[in-house]
Amino acid sequence: MWKKGYGQLLRAFASLGRGVLLVAGEGPQEAELRALASELAADVRFLGQRSDIADLMCASDAFVQASVVEGLSVALLEAASSGLASVTTDVGGTAEIVRHERTGYILPPGNAETLAAAMSRMMSLPVAERRALGLAARDHVASHYEAAVELSKWEDLYRELLAKWM
Repeated sequence: MWKKGYGQLLRAFASLGRGVLLVAGEGPQEAELRALASELAADVRFLGQRSDIADLMCASDAFVQASVVEGLSVALLEAASSGLASVTTDVGGTAEIVRHERTGYILPPGNAETLAAAMSRMMSLPVAERRALGLAARDHVASHYEAAVELSKWEDLYRELLAKWM
């Protein structure tokens, strides 16, 4: 799916020459992406459909999303909830989830070199600094997106609407 920017992600990752990229899920471009990863000689592990995404995130060092188009990304919310710092493109609602240089890095979409630079920066951080970004991400998501917080926002909205009609 072109909207997710997987080609850019693979090219950016391959240019780093280090690390392992885990890709969970399946889709119509999988064969094409596998071929690209092989051509680029990138250490990419295509994991297919998984029911243990939370475990995979807990075992990861960071999360990367290279989307060209996005809404409010559930994957980013899950990554932050898992305590992962993220590298993501500034599309849709990503800037609401990731705070640049406080919980991860946000960059313009569609540029493999910029994405690679941000990924390299994340990979080069000392573990304690990367972990601090991840913990800040978890705190941010917990304070803005947990069910109780969202419920309270909806209740406030309904009260406001009811007040206008009464």
